Amino acid sequence: MSRPTLDDPVVSLLTSALREARTDARWAVPARPGMAHRVRRASQRRRRRTAVGGVVGAAVVLSGAVAGFASLPDPDRPGERVFAVGAPGAPGAPATKLGAPVPGISPEFVPTSGRDWLLDDLELEQFAATHTTPSPRPNPVQSPAPLTDYSARLLADVEGALPEGATTQRQDALNGDPSTAGIHVRLADGTPVEVTREPLQQPISYQSYFSDGTGRAAPDVTDIPDSASALVAADRVGYGWGPDIPADARAVTVIRADGEMTRWFAPLTVPLETVKAWALAPPSLG
Repeated sequence: MSRPTLDDPVVSLLTSALREARTDARWAVPARPGMAHRVRRASQRRRRRTAVGGVVGAAVVLSGAVAGFASLPDPDRPGERVFAVGAPGAPGAPATKLGAPVPGISPEFVPTSGRDWLLDDLELEQFAATHTTPSPRPNPVQSPAPLTDYSARLLADVEGALPEGATTQRQDALNGDPSTAGIHVRLADGTPVEVTREPLQQPISYQSYFSDGTGRAAPDVTDIPDSASALVAADRVGYGWGPDIPADARAVTVIRADGEMTRWFAPLTVPLETVKAWALAPPSLG
């Protein structure tokens, strides 16, 4: 069988088909609202899981020096972004002081309540199109991560909210992120509860961030009375508890005006109103 040449009819046909495919109008179909944000979040989670070991080694070489990155517009290439080095906040520190601009976001974003951090998908796309936002926090974490005052404060909040007989285990640097903390809980009857806390770096979409992609209704967002905080309650989100416990969870999130986000997860056997009461019990609502 002879080797096909560039002027072979079959080769010409395939070349023409490929050329038409590359310019097909269907490539211009607009992306779903919030898709860019979901892709960025997935990418951040992937980087956090895979980069911890390498970053720890780099932290030793740098003698503990930590550098963050802020995304800035490139004046020579409109629409392009470059990354400038900047010093991140201390691990566990809130994203911003109340009434002050959030670091790394330009033009200035000055939240005055927890609700300011929560946008819908379209609003978030518009925000991303008109603002620069910081890159994810660096992850220079030793293993196991040392316990900090940040997780100690979260533990005090959790212990003050839960019924008697609950046991807790405290953890810092969830998924290698040094600015996070978590409390693993077992109620007296053995029911697991998970509580996490982290400072937000930019607004999030309540429609996408708190969705598991199943098309379930968007969670309820409410302002907390006598507080600058906001509450997001989802009756059912995707969650894996392990053997003998059905998948999915009740999820309640509290976001303070300074961007600190605390999330509570409990199995479906726990009523949503109960999880809400736990989330509202801690004194640190802002």
